[in-house]
Amino acid sequence: MNDDEIKKEFIRLFENLIETKDLKERSKLSDEIRSFATKVIEDKKTSGVELKSKTLHESLEEFLNLPLYEDELLQIRSKRWLWNLKNE
Repeated sequence: MNDDEIKKEFIRLFENLIETKDLKERSKLSDEIRSFATKVIEDKKTSGVELKSKTLHESLEEFLNLPLYEDELLQIRSKRWLWNLKNE
């Protein structure tokens, strides 16, 4: 998966998280985001990309420039960030 495809998938996942009000569904989506993020980071590491960060959150912030909270839901900081990401 190339970087553009990764970015599009994160946008899709985060949009779903923002739009979902049901707590169980939000939890499920958070798990899906976490799982996808873990796969992306592991794939990058195995392809030779060196990340200085130790945690998943820090690695995503470093590699993908994603401004993530350090909480369990992997919430984005603002809808404006998502808009900026989509319109780069």
